[in-house]
Amino acid sequence: MRRYFIVGALLLFGGIYTSRAQLNMTLLGGKTYANELNDIWGYVDSLGNEYALVGVQDGISVVDVTDPANPTEIWWFNGPSTTWRDLKVWNKHCYVTNEASQGLFIIDLSGLPDVTMPATANYTGSTYPFGRAHNLFIDENGVAYVMGSNYGSGGAIMLDVNTDPMNPIELGVFDTYYLHDGMVRGDTLWGAAVNNGFFVVVSVLNKSNPIILNTQNTPSNFTHNCWISDDGDYLYTTDETSNAFIASYDVSNPGNIKELDRVRSNPGSGTIPHNTHFMNEYLITSYYRDGVTVHDVTFPDNVIEVANYDTYAGSGNGFNGAWGVYPWLPSGNIIVSNIEDGLTVHGVTYVRGCYLEGTVTDLFTFGAITNATITILGTSKSTTSGITGGYKTGLVDANTYNVAFSAPGYISDTLSAILTNGVVTIVDVQLSSQPSFTLTGSVQETSTGNPIANAEISIVNSDFTFNMTSDGSGNFTIPTFFSGTYDVIVGKWLYITNCSNSLVIDQATGNLLYSLDSGLYDDFSFDFGWTVNSTASTGFWEIGEPLGTTYNGDPANPEIDVQGDCGDQAYVTGNSGTGAGDDDIDDGMTTLTSPIMNLMGYTDPYLEYYSWFFNAGGFGAVDDTMRIYLSNGTTSVLIEEIFAPANPVSWVYNRLRILDSISLSDSMTVVVEAADAQSGDGHLVEAGFDMFQIYDSIILSTSEIGAMELEFAAVPNPFSGSLEITYNLDSEAADAAVIEMRDVAGRIVFWKSLNATAGTITIDAKLAKGVYFVQLVNGGEVLKSLKVVKA
Repeated sequence: MRRYFIVGALLLFGGIYTSRAQLNMTLLGGKTYANELNDIWGYVDSLGNEYALVGVQDGISVVDVTDPANPTEIWWFNGPSTTWRDLKVWNKHCYVTNEASQGLFIIDLSGLPDVTMPATANYTGSTYPFGRAHNLFIDENGVAYVMGSNYGSGGAIMLDVNTDPMNPIELGVFDTYYLHDGMVRGDTLWGAAVNNGFFVVVSVLNKSNPIILNTQNTPSNFTHNCWISDDGDYLYTTDETSNAFIASYDVSNPGNIKELDRVRSNPGSGTIPHNTHFMNEYLITSYYRDGVTVHDVTFPDNVIEVANYDTYAGSGNGFNGAWGVYPWLPSGNIIVSNIEDGLTVHGVTYVRGCYLEGTVTDLFTFGAITNATITILGTSKSTTSGITGGYKTGLVDANTYNVAFSAPGYISDTLSAILTNGVVTIVDVQLSSQPSFTLTGSVQETSTGNPIANAEISIVNSDFTFNMTSDGSGNFTIPTFFSGTYDVIVGKWLYITNCSNSLVIDQATGNLLYSLDSGLYDDFSFDFGWTVNSTASTGFWEIGEPLGTTYNGDPANPEIDVQGDCGDQAYVTGNSGTGAGDDDIDDGMTTLTSPIMNLMGYTDPYLEYYSWFFNAGGFGAVDDTMRIYLSNGTTSVLIEEIFAPANPVSWVYNRLRILDSISLSDSMTVVVEAADAQSGDGHLVEAGFDMFQIYDSIILSTSEIGAMELEFAAVPNPFSGSLEITYNLDSEAADAAVIEMRDVAGRIVFWKSLNATAGTITIDAKLAKGVYFVQLVNGGEVLKSLKVVKA
């Protein structure tokens, strides 16, 4: 069960923020509270007066919202202090759960609009006793399902509240999974098993013997709530994690559930969806920091946002803003419980989306084109074609739009489409294929020109990815290649990885030739055979492009690798999920070990690498570690131990002289350990390792040639921003002199010719941290050399 730790400030009603533009919704009125809110429900009395039943951290507020501009509290009920409180109504009675105590609290609403305090009751069960619960739902037959209680696994306790509303009657329990939320239609329970990452379909025809019919994982594997359509054929879910989706499913056959679509309110912002509800082919969702959204689900496989109102000042990841929403008041108004900012009442203009669909096919073969990109120009709407070439998308604003179609290996096309609200517009397109050619290349050693067999080659752009390995002669061939601009990475263990960005490759390019310098280097663009061993239950070392997670707004798992190397990959501990605790190290250690290295030919080797370590949350002082060792096959020494992460957490550069720690051998390894020290303490632990390199300092002692007295200096050294090189030459040397900067592999990273006998050159290149060699060169002869360090 997710626990929230929210710090909020009370804002006056006039201070309700609108950080995102509103669409088809207006603010009609509101009411502030001294404490933060949780969930909300609605009620209508026999005279048609409308009420908001508002969950507050310290009680329950019943508010008359018949005049939305002047919400008036008519009843207040003190309750145990708790962040979580849920409310539902059946037969003129309000039923309330909370996660502190009191069991099920019952309020008789039948006396409204009389303001006399009504009768109340508490129910805690007997066969299935409970003192607290996270949620409840009441079906059309007057059966209440109390979910997430402290009875058993926290499944669903079933109570008859129709026979005697103030005295529930126990009917049975479903207790296979903890249910965070759920709803029931007919004899089917749709339960959000949040900790399992799926919704569960349960037949509750026989309340004393529930039967599981199926389960279905949701996009982010943290299923918070679900709601069924009125016809029972479609289900909609939310995952309560950053950047998660609202998802739709065809559940007409519970034994064969099919996901149909998934949408985000504000893609890329990190915002978290909370509770979604179905009404009249719309989804009305409380979306935390994005406020409230309305989606048209006339076509559940083409969900379109048609209204929204941002009720919170901030944006992005966080449990602030709109907790709950209730859309079923007869007036059409919706009521929203905003955690920090109080109750708000909104008017909504419900409109249908403009639906665009069609197929993308090959002009000559008529075959389906899969993964074509379809973009409505001038908007943020973009989708891709499926396996049959079909696509579906849309938006809320009717107009004439240009729609762009593109696909790898095809010539793009743009067509016009007239989009109308509530109307399906069909636009089919046929694309012509691009001409292709055979691309060849080879990989060789820089120093000898000998071919390098089994080198890894990756040639990539936004449309194509070509991955291959050189043959025994160092050659590679791509039979079907398309002209374009590509990033190329070539590498092999015991060589320095070579990368080229934005390289134009076409039929005129000819044979690609890549030379690799010998060296011990790995930026993890490829898998060169590092091994992983783990005793932890989750969060093993894995190679890949890091997927960033955050905790309390701070980075936990890195979002990017070390910049300045080839590619986007690094080793990280766990690389799935969207929350800091989704795939961190739990209950043990994960160990990363390099391939064996022979350093006997090195005179004075140095080791460089970048590390990432995050440790926070849980119970008690954080006590987890990241340790890095050097081994020569006989002895292992600890070279770095990290207890506390950098502040702010970032990639951290480290460099050390190997001979200061251990003697050299032909069986050297580097070992990186990251551990969650104590089982069950809930600490969040993430680690990363990138841009590993061992180089011999002997290459930095190149002799200075020439007897002339020259001035040559670099400041500051070490440097973190720009580096200034000051020189003073005689007139002869100035004629053909240049300044070169090389990395430890000998690659030129900066070059500039000199046109004066004296002066200052500023090197402001984007360089990774590490050691560099700055040389003053004249006619190919090194006159002066300097070692500099980028810190």
